[in-house]
Amino acid sequence: MNSTQQITNKLTQFIKKFYINELLKGSLLFIAIGLLYLLVIVFIEHFLWLSTTYRTALFWIFIGVELTLLYKFIGIPLFQLFGLKKGITHENASELIGNHFPEVNDKLTNLLQLKNNSEQSELL
Repeated sequence: MNSTQQITNKLTQFIKKFYINELLKGSLLFIAIGLLYLLVIVFIEHFLWLSTTYRTALFWIFIGVELTLLYKFIGIPLFQLFGLKKGITHENASELIGNHFPEVNDKLTNLLQLKNNSEQSELL
């Protein structure tokens, strides 16, 4: 396995770890926002003594908000992790790494661009 294949494999591992971190962050946000929203709903119902119709409406609104949060914070990163939805590419991952590590900067992006070039170069 040559060095470009190793770099591509490491970029693929980085992308996988990136989505796992997004999934963990999304899970925490889903739980935190969901609990906060539940508390708001419970306090509204407790202090206003709502009728059955309004309680039912609050329940279905709560279910809708929770399903939306589930899709946004957990569903999308899962789909991108398993490749069911388009996520970040190797070029985008190289830009993220370049922004975080200044010594790498554009070298990784340049390597990927040279690899994608149809003619082999000695620069690669």
